[in-house]
Amino acid sequence: MAKVKVRRNNEILRIEEYLVQSFVDNGYDVIDEQGNVLIKAIPTDPVQLKAEYLRLTKEVDELKAQLAKAQEKPAPKRTKKSDEQ
Repeated sequence: MAKVKVRRNNEILRIEEYLVQSFVDNGYDVIDEQGNVLIKAIPTDPVQLKAEYLRLTKEVDELKAQLAKAQEKPAPKRTKKSDEQ
């Protein structure tokens, strides 16, 4: 069975594939050989949870503002020339 690399803080482990979900649930990221995150861990630390909540709240507010701005613009008028093409 193949081994998978997981990381939490500065700790890197190689684990069996069937253990991946358990480690992700306990705060470990699954990483590739270059250290890129393949599966993001579920935050377990209250400070991490709060930071993630604040980041996502800010992102939602920005997206709502973009949506409201996009909905304010009138639809482009169609001309007969563009209808014929």
